[in-house]
Amino acid sequence: MEVKMKVCPKCENVYNEALHPTCPHCVGTMPETEPNDDNSVVSNIGKTEPAGAMRTMPANILGDIEPVVGWLVCIEGPMRGMDFKIYGGYNYIGRESGEIVLQGDAQISRERHAVISYYAKRDTYFVGPADGRNIIELNEEPVFNATEMKSYDVITIGSTKLMLIGLCGKRFNWAEGVKND
Repeated sequence: MEVKMKVCPKCENVYNEALHPTCPHCVGTMPETEPNDDNSVVSNIGKTEPAGAMRTMPANILGDIEPVVGWLVCIEGPMRGMDFKIYGGYNYIGRESGEIVLQGDAQISRERHAVISYYAKRDTYFVGPADGRNIIELNEEPVFNATEMKSYDVITIGSTKLMLIGLCGKRFNWAEGVKND
């Protein structure tokens, strides 16, 4: 798979242009106002997208929607209660950019502090350090290399704790669908 990292000019998040034709962080967003035909301004607050607009969704190489493989749920820290989608391959965690952006925790590096990955051939999740300065933990143990994760494992980065909720695994994956035990 080709990796073509691009910085979104609107939100400044980094994304893989080979997988996403447009920024997946900006999907469905639009300015708070827009001009009318007579140059008056119409508020967009409460609207989700302009009338008649096609909504752009993250796409994989085949042009289909890139399927989610799991979620990280913030169970402690400034973003407590928020969930973050995990896609196949590498998902970088940072305070200001990456596929998973954890704002409000100064102990998390601005970009590429850690990486969460899903390896489809083995239906397995991994967590590992990236370029972050502070050590990450998995279930209160330090992580120095890529380490396998299971659902309900907890990653600690700074004062933030994230719980893995895996969709793909022994009972389901996108290639085979629902698997019977």
